[in-house]
Amino acid sequence: MYLKAIEIQGFKSFADKTKISFDTGVTAIVGPNGSGKSNVTESLRWALGESSAKSLRGGKMADVIFAGTQNRSPLNSAQVRVSLDNSDGYMAGYDSDIQVERRVYRNGDSDYLINGKKVRLRDIHDLFMDTGLGRDSFSVISQGRVESIFNSKPEERRAIFEEAAGVLKYKTRKKETQNKLTHTQDNLDRLKDIIYELDSQVGPLKKQAQTAQRFLELDQKRESLALDVLVHDVKSFKEEKIVKEKELQEAQEALATYYERRDKLEKDNQTLKQDRQTLAASLQEEQAALRQLTGLIADLEGRIRLSRLQKEQAQAQSQEQESRLRKAQERQQTLGEAIVEKGLKPKSLKRNGKVSKPS
Repeated sequence: MYLKAIEIQGFKSFADKTKISFDTGVTAIVGPNGSGKSNVTESLRWALGESSAKSLRGGKMADVIFAGTQNRSPLNSAQVRVSLDNSDGYMAGYDSDIQVERRVYRNGDSDYLINGKKVRLRDIHDLFMDTGLGRDSFSVISQGRVESIFNSKPEERRAIFEEAAGVLKYKTRKKETQNKLTHTQDNLDRLKDIIYELDSQVGPLKKQAQTAQRFLELDQKRESLALDVLVHDVKSFKEEKIVKEKELQEAQEALATYYERRDKLEKDNQTLKQDRQTLAASLQEEQAALRQLTGLIADLEGRIRLSRLQKEQAQAQSQEQESRLRKAQERQQTLGEAIVEKGLKPKSLKRNGKVSKPS
């Protein structure tokens, strides 16, 4: 198994997508200081599972993202894809071409992929364990690391040899298994303590369980009785609803009858108002005619009184004249008798004309 290619985009100084291919043999990258040679090895270590930002010469993991320049804006993510040739089957269970990819975003999210499938960081560590490409291996030796290897403690050097010999993976698994066994034993001890504590509580708990069972029975009975009461209430409500609906229907019918009667009465009232207005107008006309007739009657009565007065006066004058006439006739008679007595003829008086009435 050997390294075929590295694709870098957004990682430190690699703003553009860059692919570096490695043929069989030795490949050397030459350049001046600050040209980014170390960024290539750091991108490889980062893609293979390096989780320490300090070892990548940064304060936090987001520092590996391209920070921008005067002429170019910073990027929001960085990704590195490492292609490995596994045609010799060194890593069993994988294809002849293995691709390991890692991405990081400025918000702190990270993605890990093996052959395009998302995995955990632990899966990448397990993949390269005992292959010489682990995160703690010396397959990638940076400047100053050679001296640290020679100055390391025997235990640290032993870990290097164990990884090279392929036993570190099994020792790691053994250590993890021992830790799990220790953790399990601690849980068993704690479980024994809990059982011991619970044994003393069995009696009271049994009584509480009987009480709880009795409570459940009574509660079930209560629920049954409550259900019966509810059914009875529902039946009563239904019967009452039927009665109320009948009463409501009767009330609605009575209300409809009332509305019809009210409409009829309003129509009759309107007719009566019109008749009253007609009678009022007719009454005004009759009153005017009555006033006119009253005035005419009063005038006629005045005329009648005046006529009666004039008649009475005429009768009085006629009676007076008749009285005068009788007196005159009596005087004439008296004078005639006196003349007769004196020997005068009445004819002589007639020759002189008619006897004038006394005035």
